[in-house]
Amino acid sequence: MKKRKLHITLVSNRKKHEYNLLGEYDVENKIIFYEESKELLTKVTLDLKNHILIRDNKDYYLCYHFLEHQETENELTIKSLNQKIFLKIQTEKYFVSDQKIEIIYTILDSEEKIKYIVEF
Repeated sequence: MKKRKLHITLVSNRKKHEYNLLGEYDVENKIIFYEESKELLTKVTLDLKNHILIRDNKDYYLCYHFLEHQETENELTIKSLNQKIFLKIQTEKYFVSDQKIEIIYTILDSEEKIKYIVEF
């Protein structure tokens, strides 16, 4: 896997976060891996072929499935409680190019709209 510089942008109803980090890109399987280390060390896996985003840290495990213009049910596991919560999301846009991934989705339960962009 090749190491790549990644620029991550995450925009929600309340906040905008932008940061740069090193990640790995498995070109053959079309999977991006990176670790966020702000408050929690969160391992992020973005499976471009299967349209799946996984975020995993000591507190929670989150798995989102992005199907453009469709509603999906997604799993959030709160580790300390050993409890699963299912979240419905509506994916508005799922765009992948050689240098950019852009996903726009709404968490229907909270009506929070999120724009997630990875540039490399």
